[in-house]
Amino acid sequence: MNYGQFYFAFTGRISRSDLWLRGILPSMLISIGVFVLDALIGANSTLIFIWNVLVLWPTFALLTKRLHDRNR
Repeated sequence: MNYGQFYFAFTGRISRSDLWLRGILPSMLISIGVFVLDALIGANSTLIFIWNVLVLWPTFALLTKRLHDRNR
């Protein structure tokens, strides 16, 4: 499965390890970086809002595929 299908398609299945290693962990690390950068430049949570909007679709796609894997 390529990155486009992994992050943006709602079809298919993913394992628990793929969810954590390719989905949640990178998102958490980038989120920490965005929070630090936002605090350093004093953007008043603008960067945090933009980041949250950007990860909304991929988050729903990953969770939908994980639910498919659990036959739900």
